[in-house]
Amino acid sequence: FFIGNEGLSILENASNCGLPVPKKLKDTLAQFTEIKAKK
Repeated sequence: FFIGNEGLSILENASNCGLPVPKKLKDTLAQFTEIKAKK
């Protein structure tokens, strides 16, 4: 659980910094971010 959570955090930060992240990962990350925001 913690490894997955940290992995998502790293991907989110990399995306925010402008590093290239595949579109599929960005879409998945956006879904998780929306779910997290609803809680």
